[in-house]
Amino acid sequence: MGKFFFKKLVFFLFAVVFCFTSLVVSAQAESWSWIKVADNVNLQSVDMVNSTDGWAVGSQGTIVHWDGIRWNNIDSPTTSSLRAVDVISANEVYAIAFAVVIPINESVIRWDGASWKNVTTPRSYLRSVDMISSTYGWAVGYGGYTIRWDGINWIQVESPTNTPLESVSVISETDAWAVGSNKYDSGIFHWNGTGWNIVESPEIVATRTLWSVDMVSSSDGWAVGDSGIIMMWDGVTWKNVTSPIPVGKHLFSVNMVNSTDGWAVGSDGVIIHWDGTSWSNVASPTGAWLSCVNMVSSTDGWIVGADGVYRWQEVAGFPTGYLIIIIGVVAVVIVAWFLVRNKIAHATLNAR
Repeated sequence: MGKFFFKKLVFFLFAVVFCFTSLVVSAQAESWSWIKVADNVNLQSVDMVNSTDGWAVGSQGTIVHWDGIRWNNIDSPTTSSLRAVDVISANEVYAIAFAVVIPINESVIRWDGASWKNVTTPRSYLRSVDMISSTYGWAVGYGGYTIRWDGINWIQVESPTNTPLESVSVISETDAWAVGSNKYDSGIFHWNGTGWNIVESPEIVATRTLWSVDMVSSSDGWAVGDSGIIMMWDGVTWKNVTSPIPVGKHLFSVNMVNSTDGWAVGSDGVIIHWDGTSWSNVASPTGAWLSCVNMVSSTDGWIVGADGVYRWQEVAGFPTGYLIIIIGVVAVVIVAWFLVRNKIAHATLNAR
């Protein structure tokens, strides 16, 4: 009787621990998963206000809006390809229209809380935009083109290069970075409040392009590009960082949550993550080219690319501490139940 009782007790305790351990794991499980979009279009850029409000743009002037439940098509004022979108608030969003044939005077469109409208700009081929307020931001593009928003107009600013600029990241009115082609020994440029200057970068093959830059602060930033190249700014110099992806694949976008948490995406479904120490590959749900990544937080983020939209989200569950307490309580109850049951059984046998 005692041995049988002990085996049943061990079995039940094992079952309880297994079930609750599974809950702990599922509570912390995260992955990238495909989210349906209204139209199957090639999306180029995504930026979020918060987890229930965000925008994505793409080919043929496509604009879609996330309302917390689904992505919805929104009327667009242009049929040009939209290459970048940047959110200031729920009522103020900017996007870049890229016309392939000729430079245009309406390279920027703006969401005012009710509709998207064209904004007059100097004639340009723009590729990227980054706004830090309603009165200050930068857009960059082909020919080394740089224009600054002053709250009223977009104004052209002299650039030290005529090579394509692919991405811009603004920290303040006196601190901004742009990256692009490495034709003249450096594809990195810095705005110091009075002018743009070429910044020395690690030696890379001249044909490589840096496609994206994202600054955490004045002393912490990242740039990524062709052949999986990754560079880090430490406040003094740009340095090469070991990349986990093979030569031949490319990184098109980098977005940092903070100094110890960041993401980059690129060709052939490449997704990599920075944990504060190193970059590592993350399982990807697609083999398509991924154009842009934007994180709302460490547990919520979005990727857009050639075959749609993907979301990173932590699966809801109990906090681990609570689960451990519950496991302990349930184990004590089970042991007590078995002991009482066993005592009753013995009492019954003795009574006979």
